[in-house]
Amino acid sequence: MFAHRPKQKSPTRIIDDQVYLRVLITTHRIASGENFLEIVKRYSQDSLQPGDIVVVSSGAVRAASGADVDLGALVSAMSRILGVQSCVARADSRGHVEILAHTPAVDKLLMKQVLLDNPLGEEGSFTPLCLVRKTDHEEGKEQA
Repeated sequence: MFAHRPKQKSPTRIIDDQVYLRVLITTHRIASGENFLEIVKRYSQDSLQPGDIVVVSSGAVRAASGADVDLGALVSAMSRILGVQSCVARADSRGHVEILAHTPAVDKLLMKQVLLDNPLGEEGSFTPLCLVRKTDHEEGKEQA
């Protein structure tokens, strides 16, 4: 049996001439009952920069906390603890993206465009966290 290897996706997206870097963060396999806020903090805090947006996969949130978690309270707590904006997203390989919860300064439509190719949590990839960062770098423009 062969393992599914996700297609490599560009780390950048260009939207209205602005380059957005997507820093995928690999975690362990998240299990039921784990403290999701602690997971996000542990894996992202060393990579965060001012202005970043932490995006988390709704599947990872459900895996740790179950279906009844208050996503609005979760993004507020993440933002308070990490000092940046945050959102919870659900995306699929067909280009369907939903922003299920977000802090006030997150542009929901922009995040949908940034996540259009579903960089989060592809099957078996253990990347349920993503930092979205505006960048002035020209690198990656030809990849978009």
